[in-house]
Amino acid sequence: ATRAYGEPLVAACREMGERWYEAETLRTLALTSLIEGNAQQAEDELGQALDLAAEAGDRGGMAMDLDRLGQAAVARGKPERGVVLAGAASRLRDELGGGLTVQAFRWETEPPREAARRSLSEIEIETAWARGRIMSLPEVIAYAHAT
Repeated sequence: ATRAYGEPLVAACREMGERWYEAETLRTLALTSLIEGNAQQAEDELGQALDLAAEAGDRGGMAMDLDRLGQAAVARGKPERGVVLAGAASRLRDELGGGLTVQAFRWETEPPREAARRSLSEIEIETAWARGRIMSLPEVIAYAHAT
């Protein structure tokens, strides 16, 4: 039902130029995609939401999208990518100050950094985390869109 409602809603938002609600709907569709086991589709939907958040200067939305893109990457078997994206999200949350916690952005899935422990060493995780934390916004957006 979420997809049947959400996809036409995204189209209507685009037609009306309602960018914020379009991003929120794409985030909901991405959750649906992950629940359905389609992490690639979730990444596509979150990539669109990330672009809308970047266009609006919504750093909180960008942090949310990057964190969730990290979750989708881990679900696709790309734990290092997931940790890099989660590291970039962490930096954005730190820049915004209090109030935005990682728990507020998570769905009922394991954080990328924790999930990565099943396949990466602690050094690989810390390296990927640090890489994400030092990326500029243009770099992290380009990285988020790279496959």
